[in-house]
Amino acid sequence: MTTLHTVLPVVFAVCAALSNAVATVLQRKAALTVPHSQGLRAGLITDLLRRPVWLAGILAVIGAAVCQALALATGPLTIVQSPRS
Repeated sequence: MTTLHTVLPVVFAVCAALSNAVATVLQRKAALTVPHSQGLRAGLITDLLRRPVWLAGILAVIGAAVCQALALATGPLTIVQSPRS
């Protein structure tokens, strides 16, 4: 029983980290496909919302948040959150 209380939050934390990494890659990939500009422009979000890859990145961010919440709900902070984060 004690092992489950240790393993489950670690699995959720690893899933959160992987999902966050996937989200970063997908969003950067999508950002490279929008027209370049010198500064922030009003249509940037609209351009990104039209990109399925960027939307998949947003879903991955949401998945990371859910996994992190589950990790924190099932285990202590000392196991879930590394000191380097």
